[in-house]
Amino acid sequence: MFSVRTLDEVVSTNEEVKRAIADDRPEGLVVRAHRQSGGYGRDGRRWESPLGGLYFSMLLRPDVDACQLSTLPLVVGLAVREALGEFVSADMFSAVQIKWPNDIVLARAATQPEREECAAMRAEPAERASERGERPLVKKLCGISTEAHDGAVCVGVGVNVKRPQIMPAVQGKNSPVYLAEIASESAAPFQDGAFQAQVLEAILRHFEPSYRRWKEEGFAPFAPLCNACFALAGVRVAILDRAGRELASGRACGIDDQGFLLLEDAAGITRAISSGEAHIQL
Repeated sequence: MFSVRTLDEVVSTNEEVKRAIADDRPEGLVVRAHRQSGGYGRDGRRWESPLGGLYFSMLLRPDVDACQLSTLPLVVGLAVREALGEFVSADMFSAVQIKWPNDIVLARAATQPEREECAAMRAEPAERASERGERPLVKKLCGISTEAHDGAVCVGVGVNVKRPQIMPAVQGKNSPVYLAEIASESAAPFQDGAFQAQVLEAILRHFEPSYRRWKEEGFAPFAPLCNACFALAGVRVAILDRAGRELASGRACGIDDQGFLLLEDAAGITRAISSGEAHIQL
């Protein structure tokens, strides 16, 4: 169903797709760029896009209720995760997880030096942090954005494939990790300019059947899959709005059939959070 158009450099692949929507292009157009000079992700946050990453946007025209669109990033995220699993070992794949609402991260327990570094940042003894229980070490592999536009949807995806020669400034609280650095030895033949194209092909191959199912059955069939690889399970998080104001906080319990984040507050009451950005609390 997908037709891929690859460009050397654009301001934003999202903008290219939105122009295609205005031109009434059919569903399935994918615009990929080697670089973006003004790429952006969720809530308009700028996405630094140097040579080495995979940056693409998809033009979709799903005939679904508007309320269902908020779950599309999670469905895309599951497809990205399955695709990345083709390039990493089974042990590493278990650490590739979904971070609600729209990221793919590498989440694992911190090593002792990492725990000490985190404790130093909080000005507290590492022993106290260890006794309290540590949050997972989370590094970002992929970000996903969706925009409803003129009766269609633009889905933007950015994957950290290869480390750039000059590291960009990082927005947000998660430091990046790069697929090429965690890839298994069997992925070595793709460690060149074709690697990004191989990753894109795998993502589209996994996403197409999931997209068809999501249109027909909604998000409910995907909820168990999300919970099986949920990076925030049992972690204390704060939910912030676009302006950075805290909307809620508590222990993340899972993702429900509507794609809402289940959050248990200090009183033991579980709430379903429909929107916002989850930040792991120290």
